[in-house]
Amino acid sequence: MAFEVPKLTDRQQEVISHWQSFNVPGQWLIGQPDKDGVVEAIMKGENIEWSLTIEPFGESAESSREPGGTWVDGITV
Repeated sequence: MAFEVPKLTDRQQEVISHWQSFNVPGQWLIGQPDKDGVVEAIMKGENIEWSLTIEPFGESAESSREPGGTWVDGITV
């Protein structure tokens, strides 16, 4: 089955690379950009989940939670 790879701006890729550099084990899921170019990225780890909402120019909002818990603004690594 084929799937479309998200088209990220260079700035969006920089934000994702920054968070991946913390080497927290988990699976990254990156959605397609919406009509405004905003991308949602989720990292699902064993004890933590991250949610990144990334604008085309790299501005982002981050949230984290324990799996199944309540989302909290900001991420602590």
